[in-house]
Amino acid sequence: VGSVLRAALSSWLRTSAPRLGAWAGFPAGTLVVNVLGCLLLGSTARWLELQATSWTHARAFLAVGVLGGFTTFSAFGLETFDLWRNSQRAAACANVALQIVLGLAAIGLGYWAVGNWTPSDRGR
Repeated sequence: VGSVLRAALSSWLRTSAPRLGAWAGFPAGTLVVNVLGCLLLGSTARWLELQATSWTHARAFLAVGVLGGFTTFSAFGLETFDLWRNSQRAAACANVALQIVLGLAAIGLGYWAVGNWTPSDRGR
């Protein structure tokens, strides 16, 4: 499920997003998928933590299965390598920095958002 969603979103971004100057050829689809996947993973992890029962199987299905298939870290690695190999060193470094910083920020945002939208009577 996650892999199909990733392919559809990446394809749509590749054909629909405008290509602007120095950003032409930048792997924006992978960046968007990774940041969105991190946001969803952070939100899912927090929501499952706040549930009163054990959601081990749901966590495995959602976090490892669906979102693991959705995020594209291996594609990120290959695209970064290709940028570097093609002497686009600045774009390769920007790709690494943006993927990591925005991904971690999205995890934190999702985790924070679910924690703040959950009723406080859960005892947390």
